[in-house]
Amino acid sequence: MKRLSLALVFACCLLPGICSGAEGTLYYVRYSETVRNGTLVDTNLLMIPRDDEFRWEKFSSYRVGGMGTPGSSLPIEAAVQHNAIANLLVRAGLKSVKNQSSLTNGTLAEETIMNYEGAIRLPSRALDYRFDADKGIMHGEFEIAFSPLAFPSEWGRLQRQGQLRQALGEFFAQFH
Repeated sequence: MKRLSLALVFACCLLPGICSGAEGTLYYVRYSETVRNGTLVDTNLLMIPRDDEFRWEKFSSYRVGGMGTPGSSLPIEAAVQHNAIANLLVRAGLKSVKNQSSLTNGTLAEETIMNYEGAIRLPSRALDYRFDADKGIMHGEFEIAFSPLAFPSEWGRLQRQGQLRQALGEFFAQFH
């Protein structure tokens, strides 16, 4: 049976008009899917506010859709946006896989965790909300500024570029 859990830090920032942070607040986002013995057992969306960081690639604007149903622990608009962010991470985020097998009481159990990582800039722009009364599902479309997490072998180069950019900015700021 599929169990959906959303672990969110500052979840109120996903609701339109409620976010008190500055325009363009960066969040590290990770969406995880856990599969045990071929069955999806858990999904998790994690969002953590972050400063501008060297591990991000360039931000681009993505149009992405999501859907949600009434009755979850979140307001339906937030559930739709969470689903859209998860869809964006699956589509464009850095992917990693962790697989582990264990033997318990003579039974082999396999667990696979798929992680999709990146960064988003909130607030996003809601383009459309539609409610399908026949199916009881709300659909939404958003425009989200997204950057996949760079592959770890690129982190050193990105950190040097960031330090150089910062040093040049400080140098030219002296002449203003």
